[in-house]
Amino acid sequence: MTPADADLLVCPTCNGSLVFRGRTAGALIASGVLQCRGCGTAWPVCDGVPHLYDPSQVRGSDYFLRFVYDWIAPWHDLSVKFVLPVLQTESADTARNAYMERLELTRLVPRNGTPVRILEVGIGGGANLPLIERDVPSDIGNLEVWGVDLSPGMLAQCRRRVRWSSFGRRVRLMLADAHALPFPDASFDRVFHVGGIAGYRDAKLALAEMARVARPGTPIVVVDEQLDRARQNSLYHRFVFWAITIYDPNPHAPAAEIPRHAVCDESTQVSRFYYCLRFHVPETTITPPPADHANPTSKESPSMDPAASIADILTPNALAMLRTAYGNGDDMTRVLAAALPALYPPAREYVDAIGDAFYPLQGAIPGPLTAANRERCLVTLLAARGAKRNLAIHVYMALMAGIPAAEICHILLLVGAYAGVESLAGALATAKTTFETLATVAAGATCGPSDVLKALAVALPM
Repeated sequence: MTPADADLLVCPTCNGSLVFRGRTAGALIASGVLQCRGCGTAWPVCDGVPHLYDPSQVRGSDYFLRFVYDWIAPWHDLSVKFVLPVLQTESADTARNAYMERLELTRLVPRNGTPVRILEVGIGGGANLPLIERDVPSDIGNLEVWGVDLSPGMLAQCRRRVRWSSFGRRVRLMLADAHALPFPDASFDRVFHVGGIAGYRDAKLALAEMARVARPGTPIVVVDEQLDRARQNSLYHRFVFWAITIYDPNPHAPAAEIPRHAVCDESTQVSRFYYCLRFHVPETTITPPPADHANPTSKESPSMDPAASIADILTPNALAMLRTAYGNGDDMTRVLAAALPALYPPAREYVDAIGDAFYPLQGAIPGPLTAANRERCLVTLLAARGAKRNLAIHVYMALMAGIPAAEICHILLLVGAYAGVESLAGALATAKTTFETLATVAAGATCGPSDVLKALAVALPM
């Protein structure tokens, strides 16, 4: 991994952008830290491997299975290749070829100016890397394969594999938690996971993370143990399956646990002991109303996703700069209590109200909602009431609380669906103006809360 690769990474805690500070070995990072520009956390880099996970969150089944995988790492891939076929009485290659086919790597096409990126969550010893190399079209020269795992032992085996492979220069490896993947939204052209999700402490959260980092429409493939009930399974097969899944009381495909906004494409057996679940996150589309044929000046417009186009206005770098300048939230509290009423005197009563309710000062006990959930509620409420500048302020605060721009847009779409066409159009227009204003402020010399609110006051006059 090179220092430039840090541009794709985000802080697992706050989603802030990271910058490498440390020693390099040639073009590759060797030791040091990946420093978060947002919360300031320094994530260690040891022997060229970033450690992008919170050790305090490795608990329960994650902690136990991490120990197990570290112990069996030297023999894991050999066991899968030679022992597993004997246990399930069929070749492991059958399953591998089946799930790789569903990943649709052969359909990848080059991207102008941007690498084609594939993510394997739980890459283990890297047994799937030769299959990726086999299936990716030869005309994709700019390809990156990213692999994360929580087991240092398994990742060490993978590093040995890529060190002796000509394909290894395309591989980026790191220690990371599948429940908090250190990547921005919609970063990867393919995402897959094989053989471990049944042991995760929260499979639903891990599936949501895979969906989050996948580009809309891309196949997300998950493979793990499930006994094929459609076959004749002898007592031997049932006993062996129980033995290798003893840590899981109910081994099954978690189709019911994929995110609600995702679409399940299929859930099928790829071998006697393994299922393959494939799903994707669809492009959000809004169908325009029928053209008014009585009005010759009206034109049909193609289906589009205003939420996606609006969310794309604010780049990750601009958002990272705004979050860094935002501070810990105290700056925003002071600005709300002073700068905003000075810019717009009628806002004082509003500022006092939300300050008393949501931003207690001088050691008062805070409300029960987290900052992010509080802003979700306020964005929803203000959008339903047709607010403009006040809505813009809370869109900004929601972004600072870590809510993705796309989610904010989808909140506004849902509000419009229930509150009416005027609320929908007004809320999306306010979001567009807000994102454009924030992008402009982030490009300036300073971009703290006072700068943002002054710019919003100009962009959205009351």
